[in-house]
Amino acid sequence: MAARRKAVLEKMEAAVTAARPRSPLAVWLEENRVGFAALLDRHGARWAALAAVLADEGLTDVDGRTPQAETLRGAWRRVLKRQEKIASKRTPKPQASPPRPAPTPAQAPSPVSSPASRDETAVDQPTSRAQEQIDRLSRHFASRKGKLPDTM
Repeated sequence: MAARRKAVLEKMEAAVTAARPRSPLAVWLEENRVGFAALLDRHGARWAALAAVLADEGLTDVDGRTPQAETLRGAWRRVLKRQEKIASKRTPKPQASPPRPAPTPAQAPSPVSSPASRDETAVDQPTSRAQEQIDRLSRHFASRKGKLPDTM
C-alpha cells in the first residue's frame, strides 16, 4: 500500500513538473537562498559575473540556455517573492486584544538572554556543494577588488 502511494505521488510530481517546470537555475537559487543572499549582501549584485560562474557550473534556465545577467536577476526576484509569500502564510495575523496596564516596578520583566546564548544551529545550512559554489563566488569577487566584470 505504501509503495503504491509513493508511486502515485511520483506520478503527480512528474505531472506538476512537466506542466510548470522550474529551471535548474531556479532550483539552485531556491536551495541556496540563504548563502546566495549573504553573498549579495557582502559583495553586491554583479549579475553578469554571477551568471557566468553559474553557467560554468552547468546551471541553465528553463529552456536549457546559459543564464544571462537579467535571467539570473529575474529568477532571484521570483525566489524572494516566493519566500515572502510563504513567510506571510506562516505568520499568524495579530488578534485585537485590550491594552495591558503598565507593569509596576515589582512586576518588571526579567532581563532577556543575550543573543550569544541563543541556539544558532537552527539557521539554514546550505549543502556542501552549494557552500563550495558560494565560496567560489566569494573568492571570485574578492580577487576582482570591486572591478566591474568584463563585457561579453
